[in-house]
Amino acid sequence: MAAHVPYESRLELSRLLLADFDPEVTGLFAQPFLLSVTGPRGLERQWVPDFCLVRVDGSLTLVEVKPARRVVVPAVAERLDFFRGVVAGYGLSFEVLSEPDPVVWANVAFLAGFRHRAHFDGSILDSLLALLEPGGVSLTVLESGLVPRWEPMIVRPHVLHLLWSGDFIADLSRPLAGESLLRGKP
Repeated sequence: MAAHVPYESRLELSRLLLADFDPEVTGLFAQPFLLSVTGPRGLERQWVPDFCLVRVDGSLTLVEVKPARRVVVPAVAERLDFFRGVVAGYGLSFEVLSEPDPVVWANVAFLAGFRHRAHFDGSILDSLLALLEPGGVSLTVLESGLVPRWEPMIVRPHVLHLLWSGDFIADLSRPLAGESLLRGKP
């Protein structure tokens, strides 16, 4: 969205960055509305989703971010199940997100520093895209393909930007390194 999206905790920040990195997500909204519902026994229940994700297909997903240790508390689990049912009745998706995989999170948090396209030279980006082979190529081999035209320390941030933007794909469940295999987007 190229704008700040407010968050209330480091856990919410991690989930926001992962959503921002997800090519299926085209919009993010923090605390989009208050949902007030009369539940069983006439009790009014209220919920403010942490985020609303807009997906490529136009569908909406309401997200509650909770630490994994809290999701299993019976009262919390019951509340989440109640609102999951309410949200489904409106034809919306509902997700409860907890701590992300630490390696994936570390990679995405690192790549987020390379997300703003305005900081990158289009000719280097185009040259890198042209070097990508159908079966993929390691980060080190890809970088060396532009030497001596550009120094590796100039090329590396461009590679990382292409990973953030989804033009390059890598297995982010493993730490990014020189031997990481980079492929083009499907």
